[in-house]
Amino acid sequence: MAELQLRKDTADDALHTAGSVTYRVYDGDRWVGWVGDGRRFNGARYGGRLWWACWREDGDAAARWSTGLRYAKRQDAVDDIQIGDLRLTYDEAEQLIVRIRNAIAYERGRTGHPLLIAIDADCPSCHYPERSLNPVTGVFGCTQCVYTSTERNA
Repeated sequence: MAELQLRKDTADDALHTAGSVTYRVYDGDRWVGWVGDGRRFNGARYGGRLWWACWREDGDAAARWSTGLRYAKRQDAVDDIQIGDLRLTYDEAEQLIVRIRNAIAYERGRTGHPLLIAIDADCPSCHYPERSLNPVTGVFGCTQCVYTSTERNA
């Protein structure tokens, strides 16, 4: 991989909350992502500048991954764009687990294995208003996080 280069972008729709600048990141002549700034809203005012990065290439309908406002320095955000090298934070790994579990549930239903049943109960961990039940194992899960239990409301 060549050294990544930044080119300032003037598109307003690429700005993050309270952001003032966005850069396209190029690996040689190939566009590989975005890096930009933003500020979190702290009630009455916005906080200090932080930087985000995302991997998105020509032809993508959406970013392949995005960090959110995480970095104190722009270069740290650029350094996190590692094309071809999968590195996950704990939160990203949890989301990947949830997506894999959902894909497994879909395949189980498609192939005739017992389906997961949707339960109208709030998740005790993330408070999402829907849970699932595996009728074979009796385990309740959440469709948004990795929380599981053997009790409906626990």
